[in-house]
Amino acid sequence: MTIKNNVSFNNKVFFYLFSVLIFLSSFKAKNAKEEALTYSIPAPLEVLSNLSNYFIVFILLVLNIKLLSYRAKISRPLVLLFIFELVLILTEFYIDGDLNSLIINLGFTILIVVFFSRAHFVFQENVEKYSFFNSIFFGSFCFIFLNAIVVILGLGNVIWNGRLFGLTSHPNFIGLYAAIFASFTFYKLYNQCNKLKNILFYTISLILGIYIVVITGSRTALLFALLAISSNVFFSLKRYDSKIMVLLLSSIFVLLFFGYLSIDDLDYTGRSNTRVNAWSNLLKQIEETGLFGIGRGRGYTANSYFYAVVANGFLGSTLLFLVIIDDVKNLLYTQVYNIFYTSILIPMLICAFLEGFLLDTISLPILVFWSLQTGLLKVKV
Repeated sequence: MTIKNNVSFNNKVFFYLFSVLIFLSSFKAKNAKEEALTYSIPAPLEVLSNLSNYFIVFILLVLNIKLLSYRAKISRPLVLLFIFELVLILTEFYIDGDLNSLIINLGFTILIVVFFSRAHFVFQENVEKYSFFNSIFFGSFCFIFLNAIVVILGLGNVIWNGRLFGLTSHPNFIGLYAAIFASFTFYKLYNQCNKLKNILFYTISLILGIYIVVITGSRTALLFALLAISSNVFFSLKRYDSKIMVLLLSSIFVLLFFGYLSIDDLDYTGRSNTRVNAWSNLLKQIEETGLFGIGRGRGYTANSYFYAVVANGFLGSTLLFLVIIDDVKNLLYTQVYNIFYTSILIPMLICAFLEGFLLDTISLPILVFWSLQTGLLKVKV
């Protein structure tokens, strides 16, 4: 009886702590004024944004201290991602010679890897209320809801050139976070809700997520949400003809989407660098890249795969590509699909062609990506 209560208590502690970590990892408002000249947010939120990384490290330390009594579960993707990050950190140290950054980045990466290697033992599948899935949902809900409050009440100035920056430094960031939140919400609504109060809550949450996606003007985020929702419906259906109908409708929508928009329309209005220019410059940087890259923050980030080669070189980027190849194999050859895992992985791999989030140090997209690779988001319907 005592063991059962301890397990329940551990689940609650980890659930809320990781929810707070997800919430804090979404704050990226520090550099927003570089893009939006009139950007401003309330002072308490600005302080929280500036201190968020310190709180994240503290939470990871607490979580990992509690996890040390569990045996690590080492998987191939986790090893590959850890070595990828290690090579990247050493590359940045070789170029900058910044010992302080080396220690901080290395320590942070180790904390992340230790957490993902042991989290399975606490987030038990049979504890639905305090599941890993719900922890991410709750943390992202709080962040998206807070952004909606800031917009609706007019707290500060978080809109520039007609696009929402929110509590991040770019519309594409908040748009992608909202799209991921909407994807989680749709899964709950479509696959797991059977009580009226739950249906109402997740319907309102889904509308909120889509609303944020729309007012950011981020076509990448809209594409992510579309792919996630259509994939969810497709893999949930049992009848073959229904699957074909969903596939056709989704294909038509995507074709109309890209037929109506040029690739330049996917960019932020007023910026001098479009995605075409960014990709062109990334390809030029790749041509100049040797076995080792130039680190993060020195290249364009409009494509995770190009950016990986530029930042980590041909040698280091191979590690990430091995993870992606394994993901594609799983999608192509798996006979029985895990609905949520599949419906999130597909848009994530596709939208990585349009954004550089796979090289984020800490953010909602990269935490979800690591969760997918370590099996923590293979949710049972």
